[in-house]
Amino acid sequence: MLSHNSVTSSPKSNGNGKLIFVAAAFVSALVLINLLVGIRILHWPFIENVVGESPFGDLGVLLAMADFLRENPNGNPYDGIEGYLYVPNYPLLLPKALGMLGLGFENLLTIGFVLAILVLASMLTLLLFNMRNVPAPKALENAVVLVFAFLSPPVMLLLERGNYDSLIFFMVTLACLWGVRNRPIAGGLFLIAAIFKFFPISAMIAIARRGRGLYLPAILLAAFALYVALAWGELAMISQNTPRPHWLGFGGQVFGGYLQEFLPGLPLAAYLGFSALIDLIGVFGGLKLYQVFRTDFENILSEVANKKFAQLLLQVGALVLLTAFLIGNSFDYRLVFILLPLSALLAASAMSTTGGRLVILGILISLFWSVASFQMQPFGDLILIPVMTLLTLLAGKSFKLNWDVSSKGPVR
Repeated sequence: MLSHNSVTSSPKSNGNGKLIFVAAAFVSALVLINLLVGIRILHWPFIENVVGESPFGDLGVLLAMADFLRENPNGNPYDGIEGYLYVPNYPLLLPKALGMLGLGFENLLTIGFVLAILVLASMLTLLLFNMRNVPAPKALENAVVLVFAFLSPPVMLLLERGNYDSLIFFMVTLACLWGVRNRPIAGGLFLIAAIFKFFPISAMIAIARRGRGLYLPAILLAAFALYVALAWGELAMISQNTPRPHWLGFGGQVFGGYLQEFLPGLPLAAYLGFSALIDLIGVFGGLKLYQVFRTDFENILSEVANKKFAQLLLQVGALVLLTAFLIGNSFDYRLVFILLPLSALLAASAMSTTGGRLVILGILISLFWSVASFQMQPFGDLILIPVMTLLTLLAGKSFKLNWDVSSKGPVR
């Protein structure tokens, strides 16, 4: 269970047991409905318009890799697998492990539901953190914002695709939970997540800053560097095989894709330069917002300082999201990681300040205008840049908080 050392119970909160139950049941029911939509038992035009393929399509490719490697131990799945439109872009470690366990494409629906349950467990953890032992009005407000974010297109897309970013999201959330008390376990989870998908490696910074010694992060980074060296050829193939559509992605280069759509035939430098210009404008906007609402953000950081879990959620969520953004173009379902800093902001009473409300609104706009079914998708991608700038600034400043890892809170 989560601990809220900085929050004392009040007669008005009473644990908010009934409210938590209703909110958890509501989220669980809607996730189940989405899964039924995903496997075509029910029909939701939005999902079908976005994906237009078989349910758990990404998971299907991964499990097909497991079948292929079990039948062809020396084969190369990166050359393509018969019957699949997309060339696999997953590291061999995971499909080999699945093959050794006897799991393959015939287990598609079972594993798809398991991944969805892991995402649901992560979301319910964030929900509980923002509702337990919190005054009822604030608990209800936090629940409404979080449930709204949970039902956003990127989260629904993640569930429908069965992409194993679901597993990464669960591992990162679990690592934040363990990181409050046990750095080695948290660091190990971050390392495994980074081996499966590169972008969580930046979370190591948060672990490094929480302890007095650098031995643990140094060992973990050395292990990751060794893995990269041994699997370099495989990783190069993965990068080559990974599609990066701007219409279903976010990142530092998506606006070049939009420009190419309207003005094809320009030099590559023109598209990259256009993306860089939009990115700089967005970053400047985020910096300006921080200056205007500096007092609000300092108050939020003061609240974050009293909650170790919230501090980790803010730092890890911002770092992981920033890394995914800097890759150049990540699929929109990876925006699920913005739920971590969103939860931290809500726990820090961000809704009580104008600056905090603006950031939360920006997060929700980025989530709901992020995929191709909405004509205003570029607007969502644009809003994401100042939002990420603000989250990165807040995370960076939270690193300066003086934590005593052996105590129950920050040193005053």
